[in-house]
Amino acid sequence: MGQGSRKRPVPRLLAKKLRVIRMKLGVGQAEMARLLSRTPSPPGGAIISRFDRGEREPNLFVLLTYANLAHVSPAMLMDDSWRLKISIRTFRRTFKIIFLRRERGLMRRNLEGNNEDRDSS
Repeated sequence: MGQGSRKRPVPRLLAKKLRVIRMKLGVGQAEMARLLSRTPSPPGGAIISRFDRGEREPNLFVLLTYANLAHVSPAMLMDDSWRLKISIRTFRRTFKIIFLRRERGLMRRNLEGNNEDRDSS
């Protein structure tokens, strides 16, 4: 029997863990897709929904980003024998950082837009 006929192990609790991370961050599927937008092959909101339901598995880059957002090891997400224990404080800190980065980005875009307006006057 060749190796192609063996099924690879599938983490049964991965979908639940990803959903918990998203919910503890307090973001919807579309916002989670935005948080993952800088990964190679970023998923859209509909794909996030499929991750949550266990219908699709995220690629390695997406898993690493989820793990970084939750401040946990990627192994914790993949290994069903490990329980996902995340403090609310960790998520608040992570979300605050994300929010501040987003605000800075918006401020930079506004400043750049204002400079362009001044140059054209």
